[in-house]
Amino acid sequence: MATSLAKLTKILLAIVLFVMLTAQGLLLYSRYIYQQGINYTLDNAWDQALASFDKAENIIPGLLGQYYAAWDLYRINLAAGRILNQIGLAYWTGKTENPRKAFAAYLSARTRLRQAERIDPATYEVAYSLARTETALEVIYTGLYPEKRSPYNPDTLYRKAIRLRPNGIPILYAYAGFLAYKGDEKKLCRLIRRMTETLPSVYGKLKREDFWSETLMRQAETGLLSALEKDISPREAHQALADIYTQDGKYDQAVSEYQKSLDIRKFTNNWRNYIHMGQLQFLAGNINESNRWFSKGLQTATDFKSALNSVCYFFKREEQSLEFIRFAADIEREGLNPPEIDFAIARAWMDQKNYPLAKARLLRLTEKNQTAEACYLLAKIAQQEQDWDQMELMAQKATVLDQDNSTYFYLFSTVLQRQKKYPQAEAAATKALEKSQKEKSWLFNHRAWTFWAQQKYEAAALDWKHAFDLKPDNPDFPYRIAQCYERVARFEEAQTYVTKALDLSPDNASYQKLIQRLK
Repeated sequence: MATSLAKLTKILLAIVLFVMLTAQGLLLYSRYIYQQGINYTLDNAWDQALASFDKAENIIPGLLGQYYAAWDLYRINLAAGRILNQIGLAYWTGKTENPRKAFAAYLSARTRLRQAERIDPATYEVAYSLARTETALEVIYTGLYPEKRSPYNPDTLYRKAIRLRPNGIPILYAYAGFLAYKGDEKKLCRLIRRMTETLPSVYGKLKREDFWSETLMRQAETGLLSALEKDISPREAHQALADIYTQDGKYDQAVSEYQKSLDIRKFTNNWRNYIHMGQLQFLAGNINESNRWFSKGLQTATDFKSALNSVCYFFKREEQSLEFIRFAADIEREGLNPPEIDFAIARAWMDQKNYPLAKARLLRLTEKNQTAEACYLLAKIAQQEQDWDQMELMAQKATVLDQDNSTYFYLFSTVLQRQKKYPQAEAAATKALEKSQKEKSWLFNHRAWTFWAQQKYEAAALDWKHAFDLKPDNPDFPYRIAQCYERVARFEEAQTYVTKALDLSPDNASYQKLIQRLK
């Protein structure tokens, strides 16, 4: 009897061990497949990622998932829900826009996220992802069925996510976007106060939002002042307040707030801070202080050219080029005289249309060492003076001295085109396109005109097609394509493109004449 019981015990232990090892093996395999899915997401291979997550879930038996692998099922469903959100977003805003497919993907995402929520309802990640999903569903549903009331309510989910993670700025930020969409200004005002109090640096991003307004700026001011009272990120709060007072035209207050920010963690101050203080001092009418801060910024700059460009841009924006020239002359007398100062002064004289003084600066530079930038600026001056031969000579020199600059080749092409040297203009335009870091519609448009002038209508049409692909809201491009096709007797295609032009600009008389001619 004892022997039989011992055998039975061994058998049961073997079965239990077998089940445990099998379960562990299935769980490890499921985790391996899950990691494959994560790797696919890094490559934006969403379909493969979703297939991996589905497979990883199916590997886990029901009882195992219920009692032993709940966390695995949670993260699988959370990841799958997020991927379906990405798929939905691609259908919603991508090139192949399809709101109905987007809506279906978001519905599937909600299903997977709710499964994760059932496993662990107390995590902000799921609540936040569900809120974003529900927002998308509401917006798409309203677009598809404007006559119906939306059954979706993201507000509750956002509030739950915020309750689970009260200071989660990404959650608060997404909620702000939703409230702006709903037009709930009362809640949005409270939220902006809370966000700027919680993290003052978020102000910089908020002020660039389309929903930003004077009312919200006042709420941000209240939140920032509260942050200062509670000693929350005081440096960032003072800087944000300085920006608000700058927009209000209260420049003395802006200077005061920015100075307070510079007095906190002084070791983090850099040339950008000093130049910004110089700008505020100038706006406040403190010219000497302004020059002192600008000079400090240039002297401490790790990137002198960028720092000088910041100063130049500010004076140009304020239409104070003469003040910049005076400032530059002062720092030259102090011994700060790299070539960039000469270029900056020359450009400032060009802004003032004082071309002789601009030219004198540049010629002084070229006596020491001819540079592509100096030749380019001399070509621009010649362009203003309508000295086409000099413009051609200087633009060509610029392309020889810097053979990788698209802007120089473009300028060279324009002067060749101006002198009706069309084959050479075409060659320079081609170089400009080849050297450009990204495709630009106006470069294709320019070369198309060099083709047109040579009666190369097929080539011109191809360039205008490229331009239209890059800027599909410009009706002139399809109109020019239609004109090219008319010239080569491809009348049906010409009619197609002039129709596109009319769709964008129905009242244009030239487009209307062309389509009448083609009928």
